[in-house]
Amino acid sequence: GATLVTVADRKTSVTAPFRGPSDPGLQWLLAAPRPKALRRAARAWSAAGAARAALLAAARAVDPAAAEVALDAMPDQLPPGTEDGFAEAANALGWALTEAVHLPAARRAVDRALALAPHDAAIIDTAAHLAFAEGHADEAVALAQAASAVNADPAFDRPLAVALARFEGRAAPA
Repeated sequence: GATLVTVADRKTSVTAPFRGPSDPGLQWLLAAPRPKALRRAARAWSAAGAARAALLAAARAVDPAAAEVALDAMPDQLPPGTEDGFAEAANALGWALTEAVHLPAARRAVDRALALAPHDAAIIDTAAHLAFAEGHADEAVALAQAASAVNADPAFDRPLAVALARFEGRAAPA
């Protein structure tokens, strides 16, 4: 799990979740010369946190307009160590929008998630479901096979097999 860590000087503080002492985001903040770089780091973390929260809020609301705003607010340069969190948030947004058949907004979210974590089985699986919803069964099959190939979580094996069978037009495996 993540721990909240605060780094501060006399004028600025930044609090962010970190996975441990070797977390690259923590190392980046601790190495920053003070105070100007710390203020810049605080602004970057604050903006990144707000952008990630907006992605998750849009996913919970299943709101394509909010999704577009949240995706526009994602920084081009993410603070070190935040890429996984953004990939997960963009993937959650893409999944929710795919399920609600808001496909253009879903495509944008899934493409952003894939750009951040191209070898993540869950994100590739979301891309497969989106491709299937867009009517691209062959692409969905290829993506589902790719997700299965990189999957490291045994609990995810069955959902991937069921999705692949659906995309191929066969009955789900027993």
